[in-house]
Amino acid sequence: RWAAKEAVIKAISSSAPTEPNLWKGAGAPLREIEIFMTASGAPSVLLSGYPLQVFNRLGLSKLSVSISHSGDFAVSQAVANF
Repeated sequence: RWAAKEAVIKAISSSAPTEPNLWKGAGAPLREIEIFMTASGAPSVLLSGYPLQVFNRLGLSKLSVSISHSGDFAVSQAVANF
């Protein structure tokens, strides 16, 4: 799920190309991004704290995430919508 959290950060960041210092300090607060599986098994995102503040400030309305893995490798994609 680490890959999904990183994908969420990149999706939100790409929504604000004029704000290069969107995340404070050395990195984004990954503990405030929760990736969980819905009853159907689909991944979903729950933001809290600073990531949620950024999401709302940018006027975003939805985050979608996809996760896939094979053996030791994982890949994820996230899309942020206005």
